[in-house]
Amino acid sequence: MPSGKVSVLLSAMAFSPTRGSEFGVGWRWALEIADLGYDVTVLTRTRHKPEIATALGEIEARSIKLEFVDPWSWVEYNVSPVVFRYLYIYVWQIAAYLRARQIHRMRRYDVVHHVTFGGIRFPSLMGLLGIPFVFGTLGGGESTPPGLFGAYPLKERLWEWARTISNAVVRFDPLMRWVFGSASVIALRTPDNIPLVPFRMRSKVVIAGDVGSSLPKNQPARQRSQTVRFLYVGRLIYLKGIQLALPAFAIAKKVTPNISFTIVGSGPAEKRWQSLSQRLRLEDIVTFVGHVPHTQISQVYSSHDVFMFPSMHDSGGTVVLEAAAHGLPIICLNTGGPGHILGAKAGTKIDVSSGNQNQVVKDIARAIAAYATNTSQLDALGSDARDWSSAQTWRSRVLTVYNALPKALAPSLQARARS
Repeated sequence: MPSGKVSVLLSAMAFSPTRGSEFGVGWRWALEIADLGYDVTVLTRTRHKPEIATALGEIEARSIKLEFVDPWSWVEYNVSPVVFRYLYIYVWQIAAYLRARQIHRMRRYDVVHHVTFGGIRFPSLMGLLGIPFVFGTLGGGESTPPGLFGAYPLKERLWEWARTISNAVVRFDPLMRWVFGSASVIALRTPDNIPLVPFRMRSKVVIAGDVGSSLPKNQPARQRSQTVRFLYVGRLIYLKGIQLALPAFAIAKKVTPNISFTIVGSGPAEKRWQSLSQRLRLEDIVTFVGHVPHTQISQVYSSHDVFMFPSMHDSGGTVVLEAAAHGLPIICLNTGGPGHILGAKAGTKIDVSSGNQNQVVKDIARAIAAYATNTSQLDALGSDARDWSSAQTWRSRVLTVYNALPKALAPSLQARARS
């Protein structure tokens, strides 16, 4: 290999050190790629500048260069109407490619990598640069398990069916077929996404989670109580499956009354879930606490014993890794990202293959009761969860993708050596 670092142009529409989800993914991947010895340039939105400034030292320490492009700078992905958000993804990709082409002419990158947004239904034009192109990690190909669609209200059920149909046609979409064809490496978050990739392009697929674990510093000591305290943290939206967990707690309460369930977060499902909790007479054990700042979440984890995450098709697992890092064993459905990544000793995966919603609720109830009746084992189970989480590093995620690059890189590096 010639001397000098391999240069990477990282396309990260979402990129921030102060936010989680896709924004944190873009940020951490940039740092980890640079730490592996690559020369990294990040192409992102101008509106992220103030957030980036709060951690500029991390960027400067790694000599990461920043380039900005922001058509429609007024669009805020988490706030603006959904039609503008989706349209903006396409508008930004066009503007980002035009800017990437300009700077590539000046700096001659070895690799271009589209990292965020990592939705498998959305294209990237970076393959037009004509250099090795990494596409992903990508998620969104996961679907609600058959038999659980009834857990959604009618409006959300129709949306889920539309999403399922949209996923089914991705591999036939001419634009997405071109994007997959132009990629040297297609990085997917879970195997559920493989069917969305055209058959002849699946040899380029690697399975790599998008998020890694960061063990908390100065974690407060956990004080156990006679009540086994279950916790959910996240947005209160129907795909998260709390409408399955609440009936399960009603069943488990009859057998093991020494339980409580704290729900942290806000969202459109909150009022309906509160009403469901009241109908099930769970007011004495279920508490909705609303939004909690991320700076205080570590304290919340440390005051609970088990993490409940019955999401029906998450592609990632950020909050699962975070909870496990704080010593909470996990209860999740055996589907999507959490079902794919959760280790055997890190918690309990609920089988959904029966396609029977009532059975899934009963199995969640059994898992709740099992933890509530084995309180002497909670410390050991929490330690196992923490050990599993500590092995799920950001570095391992990035290496899975970048270890697939040498073959694709060889021609361009040979050409650079001759020039």
